[in-house]
Amino acid sequence: MSTQPLLRQRIIVFLICVIGFASACNLAKSINKPTPDESPGSSPTSPQKADPQPPITIPTGYAPDPAPPETVAPVVLFDEGLVRMILLDIQKYPMEDYYRNDRATDNNAIEAILRWDAGVRVTNVDELEKLVIDGRMEIVRTSEPSVPIDFMEILLSTD
Repeated sequence: MSTQPLLRQRIIVFLICVIGFASACNLAKSINKPTPDESPGSSPTSPQKADPQPPITIPTGYAPDPAPPETVAPVVLFDEGLVRMILLDIQKYPMEDYYRNDRATDNNAIEAILRWDAGVRVTNVDELEKLVIDGRMEIVRTSEPSVPIDFMEILLSTD
């Protein structure tokens, strides 16, 4: 079976659609256009037209802000006490590689490494040490080795 007749048929249908569309557009224009001898709404036989609606405008964009937009940093949650404990570990014990590599996904370790790289140091490092108390690793003062401290008692150079 040849495709020539099918192609001709499709071309003819396409041309009929194009001609019909063009005719419909011309007809619509002629219906809405008043004749030269009459003005719109002057004849009693012509229907009264309502007040014309304002043209619809489609916004193409937004006006620029007068001030540059603020840069919002992503919110990262970390425990300030644990960050201080990690900084003590890094400074007093050789644990920087552990926190930098093995704990690279821990938000507390990430924050501690960022502070370490920025130059933040523990200022009371000589007063503190890690001891095992009741089976748990605790940070204690060297003057009171049996009393664990709160991690917020680890003082930083930024305090």
